Amino acid sequence: MLFIDFYLIIAIFLPLTIHSNDQGDDHYKDLYFEVVEPSDINYTFRCRPAKDLGTKFVNDDDPSKLSKSLSKAQRSEYISGKYLCNNASNRWYDKSFNMIMLSDGTLGLHCEHAWGDGVALLRFCNDIHKDVNEHGKINSSNYQLIKSSTHDCIEKLEFNLNDKLINEYHMSKKNYDEFISKLNVNIYQESVLSKNLLKKSALSPDAIMQLGIQMSYYKMHHRFVSTYESCSTAVYKHGRTETIRPVTNETKHFIETLTKSNDENLKKTLLKKSSDKHQQLIKEAATGEGFDRHLFALKYLQQIENQEKNLHPIYTDKSYQLMNHTILSTSTVASKHIAAGGFGPVVNDGYGIGYLIDDDQCGLLVTSYMKNELTDFIQAANESYKELANIIRE
Repeated sequence: MLFIDFYLIIAIFLPLTIHSNDQGDDHYKDLYFEVVEPSDINYTFRCRPAKDLGTKFVNDDDPSKLSKSLSKAQRSEYISGKYLCNNASNRWYDKSFNMIMLSDGTLGLHCEHAWGDGVALLRFCNDIHKDVNEHGKINSSNYQLIKSSTHDCIEKLEFNLNDKLINEYHMSKKNYDEFISKLNVNIYQESVLSKNLLKKSALSPDAIMQLGIQMSYYKMHHRFVSTYESCSTAVYKHGRTETIRPVTNETKHFIETLTKSNDENLKKTLLKKSSDKHQQLIKEAATGEGFDRHLFALKYLQQIENQEKNLHPIYTDKSYQLMNHTILSTSTVASKHIAAGGFGPVVNDGYGIGYLIDDDQCGLLVTSYMKNELTDFIQAANESYKELANIIRE
């Protein structure tokens, strides 16, 4: 039996997965180990990325940050930061996802987005939660226990790490640490708005959450910007996502009216129109009637036909460029088994916003490279959702 120093390979190899796939493949070729057989024949093996779907890690967290004496928002903020970006030697970025267990038993997933979307991860999390609650602890009554035995013929594999690989490791680790040091995470979580409240008013919970995000940004900058909301198209066999564009004439009219009028009936009317419009956009996106993915597909077809220099003028138009500079990148997770979900911003001057609303509360998990503005955004969100709740309750 061959024995590999697993912790050595993890510490050196995993930071290299930060790179693009092409660069990563080059580094895999540089990683090898030798086995010397009794016959003195020397075999060299190349290390290849494992084929399994995901990897499992126990995180090196700070137990004091997980104390039950802290507020739920404080714990969520710390945990989310750990799951999103932490020690590079404790993440395998080429995997579909990493399952990360904290010292208090909290389980989280870190996902590589190319292969799939939130729907698959939600199903995975929900099934795990269901299995754990239905079957409880593993014992001989519900699982067949298999006895294992050790072998005497265990041989350790010594890795040959050349100078190129070691230098690349240090460079990758340094670049990664510098990058994640700029990322900030903050949480908004309150019971001021809930699904129960919105159902009584016939308003779309998703529409109201999106409206609160728009109001928050407008309070800070007095303008409307490109906003992206992911919508699943999993109803189709090979469906992935379509984009919902939450900024509409209806949302613009409502938000501007808040600063100009004290007419509560007018505000309620405009709020309902905004909600109805958003529901229409959700339906269109989910049934393939959006426009973002169609434009993307047409652009891609031109690119693979080597027409990069002759792209249709729409793709070089200023409006198209502005639309795709996504300041507010948003997505939601809908599961009672998930405390929060989030992701990084897609542009340096933007925000990554994971949001949820359930029967009793609503919340945002917001990321940004702008620390001071992130604090202001959370404060603006607190004001915005209170303002919306007051209008709805009037």
